[in-house]
Amino acid sequence: MTCQLLRALILCVSVFTSGALRAETYLERAGDSRSQIGFQIRQFGIFWISGRFQRFRGKLTLQGTRAISSRVRIEIDAASIDSNFPARDRYLRSEAVLATRHYPKITFQSTKTKVTGPDTALVIGDMTFRKVTRRVAIRVRYLPGGDRDGRGGGKQFIGQTSFRLSDFGVTGIPTLTSDRVFLTIRLALNPT
Repeated sequence: MTCQLLRALILCVSVFTSGALRAETYLERAGDSRSQIGFQIRQFGIFWISGRFQRFRGKLTLQGTRAISSRVRIEIDAASIDSNFPARDRYLRSEAVLATRHYPKITFQSTKTKVTGPDTALVIGDMTFRKVTRRVAIRVRYLPGGDRDGRGGGKQFIGQTSFRLSDFGVTGIPTLTSDRVFLTIRLALNPT
């Protein structure tokens, strides 16, 4: 009797924990118009310069249903910056700011996730930009429905962060432009 009870208990534990330990991976589909990475920076203390990156990739891996064990990787093609003003974009790609010829990618790799609510988290990780790596925290919301084909199972990753350009070695910002950049990340992710 005790042996049967022990076997039943082990079976129940293995059934319930196997689903919780299964990793689910979601990828951003290239060209999905619902995905975007945008930025804002203040100029003259009054105006905002806004723009976006045209090319990027995102990957989210959830361990079970808990966001606390998620892993996030984002890779941005730095040369794809678009502020809707070609002369400014050339300057932003130059050695003074992004130096895209030498540093073509901006990356973020999560190292830790702190759950802050039922669908929110603080994702902490390493951002590498101009070959300088700094710790960055992204406030995130995870939402269902990121898949484009409507079959279900997709996720949306919506995050916001800010950082100082000078922390990444950027010194070529004009005097009346803020050093702080605000980044908004919206990834529509599909299950793999």
